[in-house]
Amino acid sequence: MAFMKEFLEQLQPSDFIQIVIGSFTLIAIIVSIIIFVKQRSADRKREAIKVGLSIEQLVVRWAYIDMVIYNLNKDVYKILENADSSAMVKFESNEIKNVYSEDEIKRIKTIFVNNYFNPRLKSSPSIAFNIPMDILKDANNLYPLVFNDVLGGRMVDSIHSFHRVVLNTLNQMETLCLMMDKKIADEDTVFEVSGFQFIQFVKIMYYYIAFVNNSDRLAKDGYYSKSMKYVIKTFRKWVFRDGRI
Repeated sequence: MAFMKEFLEQLQPSDFIQIVIGSFTLIAIIVSIIIFVKQRSADRKREAIKVGLSIEQLVVRWAYIDMVIYNLNKDVYKILENADSSAMVKFESNEIKNVYSEDEIKRIKTIFVNNYFNPRLKSSPSIAFNIPMDILKDANNLYPLVFNDVLGGRMVDSIHSFHRVVLNTLNQMETLCLMMDKKIADEDTVFEVSGFQFIQFVKIMYYYIAFVNNSDRLAKDGYYSKSMKYVIKTFRKWVFRDGRI
């Protein structure tokens, strides 16, 4: 197994620690090794390891955010989860009515609040999930690895801190999807180990993404639409690859 020796030699000490203590070690190692073997250049092999570790973090973040939204409002969560993914095409505000009924849209709106970040910060959308402190405290107790392993010990203790987790997760997903699109990461491998979870998470986040696109102050520059381009592209491809959707 010469490739295993080469794979381990490419690991930096920090990578090894992250793989050992990560809660989704198997996913990280499987993805890293398979992509690693398929790459020829040293730089791309190094990127393969980063991809595996990135997916490890994403799976944890998806599970955490998913759980918080579920505990926030189980009925609304079911609406988001059971929406017709085939109608999710452009991820724009004027498309929302094709995905949910009027009554469902009214109920979905109840879980959001205006985002009071500085409006001059273009990276901050104008809505955020309205998460009460008791739900965040319960989530922190039940899912400590999120702020220990993934967030570097930073506690998720406010609407704004949860909002940052959501934005960082979406940004990390966009980077991964870009890497797959540019053939740096092997798309088939990533799909096999995390495709279903990816699709389900994007479905849960559809209203948030679509509301921001073309309806937010960011839409004036096309900022947010551009930043989610590869996530949307990947979602559209993967929806039709997974027979469970």
